[in-house]
Amino acid sequence: MRILLVEDARINQRVALMMFEKLGYNAELAKNGKEALEMLRRQSYDVVFMDIHWPEMDSLEATRHICQRWSESERPHIIAMTLHE
Repeated sequence: MRILLVEDARINQRVALMMFEKLGYNAELAKNGKEALEMLRRQSYDVVFMDIHWPEMDSLEATRHICQRWSESERPHIIAMTLHE
């Protein structure tokens, strides 16, 4: 399974990546919505875990772009999350 984690806080990135690893998955990391869209254009992912708050392009705007660009059968499942420090 190809997983993309979109998270801007360094400690939250490490926690989430370690959680995925413990579950047996390797996730790739994007630090904001713009970076996530660039990564999605280069390769497909099965699931995108998106933090709610970002300094650039919030998750709602990024999700709208994903839904407009990829058909329902082609786009990844999008899961909103927040890791409060």
